[in-house]
Amino acid sequence: FFENMAHVIQQPLTTLNSLYFEHQHGSLLETVEKIEGVFLSLMEDQVLNIPILCHLNYSKLAPWSLVRYRGMIQDMSTETELCQVMVDRPRNRTTLYQEDFADHFPGELGQEADYVERCRFHCVPVPGQTTWAEQEYMGSANEWVQHAFEREVDPNVRKREMDVECHSLPEPSKRPRPSDTSAERAIMETELEDEEDTGGTIPKQQQQQQQQQQREQQQPPRTIDCVAKMYRTGDRQPILNQLVELIGILQPHNATLERSGQDEEFAEQQFDCISGAVRCVLHVINLAPSPTVFPRSPKKLDAQSVHNSLLAFLTQLLDGDRLVATYLLLHMVSGVHDRKGSLVMGNLPLNITGLQTKRARTAVTVAWDLLLERHTSVDLGLNSLQACPLLPAKDFSRDCLVCAPLQLAPKTFLAVDETVLTEGQLQSQGIKNVGQLQRIIGSQTAQYDFQYHTIDVETDYPSIIFSTSKSLLHASCCVVPFCPSMGTGSSADTQAKAEENAQILRAWRVLINERQHSSSYSISDELKDNLEKDIEKEMKIRAEHFNRSPVVQHNTLHIWFTLARLLALSRGESELTFSTWQAVKDLEMERHVRLASLPPVSSTQA
Repeated sequence: FFENMAHVIQQPLTTLNSLYFEHQHGSLLETVEKIEGVFLSLMEDQVLNIPILCHLNYSKLAPWSLVRYRGMIQDMSTETELCQVMVDRPRNRTTLYQEDFADHFPGELGQEADYVERCRFHCVPVPGQTTWAEQEYMGSANEWVQHAFEREVDPNVRKREMDVECHSLPEPSKRPRPSDTSAERAIMETELEDEEDTGGTIPKQQQQQQQQQQREQQQPPRTIDCVAKMYRTGDRQPILNQLVELIGILQPHNATLERSGQDEEFAEQQFDCISGAVRCVLHVINLAPSPTVFPRSPKKLDAQSVHNSLLAFLTQLLDGDRLVATYLLLHMVSGVHDRKGSLVMGNLPLNITGLQTKRARTAVTVAWDLLLERHTSVDLGLNSLQACPLLPAKDFSRDCLVCAPLQLAPKTFLAVDETVLTEGQLQSQGIKNVGQLQRIIGSQTAQYDFQYHTIDVETDYPSIIFSTSKSLLHASCCVVPFCPSMGTGSSADTQAKAEENAQILRAWRVLINERQHSSSYSISDELKDNLEKDIEKEMKIRAEHFNRSPVVQHNTLHIWFTLARLLALSRGESELTFSTWQAVKDLEMERHVRLASLPPVSSTQA
């Protein structure tokens, strides 16, 4: 079946049907599990040959062809659906990985049928994904795939069946009028036809609406979202907000319309719509976690050298402030790696503060755009805070979870900008949003609103607060004052120089990515004893940092041990050494000296 990969990708149902009759044994669920195992094992070395479903090529993909799609699970159906799978032995056909209706089969089907459960969930493009990360994933597809489909797919079949444009949603933003004369001609012809049908009495407002609708249809979609359907086999379970790569069969939209039109009882769940998106339906054969766009590399980095060059770049970007650059580097490899009760291990929220914080905010945005896979921001202006909920809420009338700005995938970095604060009074929505931000930054949990109750959802959004003085959020942050030592430089020039050296830029990205997801870190028993003695000594020497309250003592030690882990990992060390521990203490001493040298905050500033 796998001699011709192009044929398998374009007509996977033929291969899966053949595998069904070859491996049919026991219950239907056991047979499906066996089919998927055999299919995926044979496809193991061919995954990169499977076309990627995205907004750039969705109209070129054949209906019922094999595709892969990477996104975040935004919502999951509350119920499973029971699917009838029909078998036509004389023709070696089944309705597996299709809808449970018989319109695809001419003539009469055999009497053999069985039922199997299937779950549904909603995937959306990765929120906050940076341009380079998207290009990195798109570049993972083998080049021949793009050209093979141009040659092999029958354009007449594609035009007739791949009618996903029917699900295109209008984009609310203003668009320029199409310059293509054919588009103009189509609009004019429609206007004339409409005038003839109504005797030339179409209201002007209706004409404008029709013209706007046609212009929107001429525009390509900005993104693809996906309703995924998956048989419940093995231990595969979709998890809310998880990043996944799906391999499955792309269903033409007209099949969904036929099915839902036949029986309203089986109508599709109304998952929340993404503005400007095309919605596709995917019958999933494999679901795999996909936390990063980088494959595991067999090559070992010279971590210490890459760490040093990255620190030099960040220092230059931050106008010579090496202290803030060091904390920023460590923050970029941070993230939640364990939870012990209320203690969130690995969480390192920063508060970059000072009169020139806006310069730091610009520099950090440039660094994140260049080095991180995904990030987002929240401005604490009055209008922004009160505009809409930051977290998703359940809409029971549509039985869906409504998208919100802070429904994000793990390891999405969050910037909170307090420099835009103005005087005014927060209303209920703004107060609620501030509380949610405090909860996310401090304990890395969020509360999703289900009308009569809330559900706690664990998050992993490494956060930085930018403020000119004391933070409004009162979170337990590591406060680092920004004190540039050089004149105002151009972030764009620094970024351009970094982009010129593609090899070192990729090494920076790989270092950050590997250390974010690293689990190889330990502290030897001998070092634990030495650290215990050293901490006792430090508590006597630096009494002002430890003896104020148990909370301060706890926070200080938590920051020290978190920084020690991050510094060791960023240097390529899998085990903490005393020299790294000493470097962390020196770093913290420098930070506290800088904090002490700042002018006192007035009551109005606080």
